[in-house]
Amino acid sequence: MTQPTEATPTEAEKIAKKRRGLKSRSLLLLIVAGGLGLLSWTQTWVNLTVNIPSGGSKDLAVNGTIAAPALTALALCLIALAAALSIAGYVLRLLFGALSVILGLCIALEGILVLLNPGASSGAAVTEATGVAGPASIAQVITASSVTFWPYVGLLGAAIAVFTGFVIILTAKHWPGSAGRKYQTTPRVRVVDENAMPDAIDSWDDLSRGEDPTDPTLPNSTSKS
Repeated sequence: MTQPTEATPTEAEKIAKKRRGLKSRSLLLLIVAGGLGLLSWTQTWVNLTVNIPSGGSKDLAVNGTIAAPALTALALCLIALAAALSIAGYVLRLLFGALSVILGLCIALEGILVLLNPGASSGAAVTEATGVAGPASIAQVITASSVTFWPYVGLLGAAIAVFTGFVIILTAKHWPGSAGRKYQTTPRVRVVDENAMPDAIDSWDDLSRGEDPTDPTLPNSTSKS
């Protein structure tokens, strides 16, 4: 007795599955990039020690909310971009792919500015703690500063966003069609029996569309003998 064999997928099915996987992975990467940005934004980016003008010193833990205030909006844009890409057509995929690259570069810029000058990025926190304002005055009261690993997490998210953007641009034409195409309607064709008496409801519907229900030459009508 022979064992039943499993049906092997056709070449078209393999290609369709590959395209769906390509799209799904790209969307997932964008969500991961945005998620990393949001996660890092809520954590401590910079640790400072500042001198208080009235005497003494104080340790400050500066979150990404202060050091990189624009990061949350950029990260949320990446997540929203993933949702928009799930139903986008070819041209919009190209535009959204470029937008992903731009968002990733903006996130990277936020992180790089903190790494280059953590004191300046933490100016709002220093002013709140000491009452000192102005870049020069803030720099004078900071006696020690260090950066945590969280800015690098944000930079990782930025790198993923830039990489994914280029992948989307290069592979957009291979993605499966947008989901909205499933809901496109086809023109309705009326089947009319020329020997039947006209129905009042059908006639009213025709009049509502601006059609003459008594006209047998309507382009969307067919007749059965």
